[in-house]
Formats: sequence, C-alpha cells, structure tokens
Amino acid sequence: MKLCASRAFWLVACPSQGHEMLFDAHTRMVIRGGENIYPRFFESEQSVLLADRLCGLAGEGLDRAFFVSGGSEANESALKLARQYAVVRGQRTRAKVISCEPSYHGATLGALSATGDAHTLEIYGPMVRAMPKVPGPTTYRLPEGYTAYTHAMACADALETTIEREGPESVLAFMLEPIGGVSSGAVVSPEAYSCARPEGGPARH
Repeated sequence: MKLCASRAFWLVACPSQGHEMLFDAHTRMVIRGGENIYPRFFESEQSVLLADRLCGLAGEGLDRAFFVSGGSEANESALKLARQYAVVRGQRTRAKVISCEPSYHGATLGALSATGDAHTLEIYGPMVRAMPKVPGPTTYRLPEGYTAYTHAMACADALETTIEREGPESVLAFMLEPIGGVSSGAVVSPEAYSCARPEGGPARH
C-alpha cells in the first residue's frame, strides 16, 4: 500500500532544483559513483539509509520501502503488488479496482483506469480497462438535503453496493484520496467515511 504520494512534487520540484544543499548532495553522490543505479534491481548506501529512516517514521508494521519516480508509478506499483498478492493466494478473479469520482490517481494508463475524471476518460478511455466508480465523499458543494455525515454514509453505502454488484470475488482494491489532489482541490474526506460500517460494511470484503 502506498504510504505517501508526492502529491505536490510538481509545485516544488522546479524551485528545489536550484537549492545549493541538494546540488551539493547530488554532486557528492555522482563523485562517489554507484549511487544512481536503477533502484528496482539494485541498492545503494543512500537508498538503504533512506529506507531505514522512512520505515522508522512510518509506524509499526510498515517496515519495507519501495522507491519509485512519482505518484503515478507509486499507484501502478501498489496495484501490481495487490494483484500479485491475490494471485499467489489463489484469488485470480480479483482484478477490479474501485475508485471515487472525482479522483486522480496518475497519468499513466494503469493509473488512469482508476482515475475518476470523465473528461480524461473521454479521451483515453478506449486505451484502458474501465473500472467501477463510486461517488467520492467530498464535503464541498454537498448534494441538496445532505449533511457531511449523511453524505459520507451514503457514499459508504454506494461503495458496498458496488462491491456486491461487481462481485466481491472480483474486486482487487479500493483506492481513495484521503486528501484530494488536482481532482478536488485538497478536499479532505470526512472521518465518518473511513469509520463507516466497521463491522458490516465494505471492510468485511
């Protein structure tokens, strides 16, 4: 599972490239050699140190780190990991990824299939596999007659209904942005949504 996505990297990447501290650190790594090899198959001293530090901050049970180039690849990797886990457990029918509308999970094709954006899918939809979508529990411009709480409960019910309709044995994952990105302008999902129906709701699947 993705612990943290570089949601704002596009806001800070360009300015940070001119930071003298980062430039000096990168120069030292290049001079030492062997520090910029492909991290998927190789490791370096710096990547090991970073992994140890990250896992030390992540909390109990989170003791592995997998470094990728950005949020899109992070989501792609998470989906592949979930699929591999299902396959080795003999659950090959699990392949559907449910996500919210609106949502944004990346620009690569795999991540786009889980993205809840009608305009984007209008363009690239024929190139990806359509995935189920459910209403997102956003509190900005609530539907008429709803409070933040009742809307969160309705969205949780919609998720469970979708799981049942698609078939629980076919669902691989549910993707949710705790804090929205480009899709919803940093809207935060209400706490009630993540706590909804803890015993008999979507979590039982």
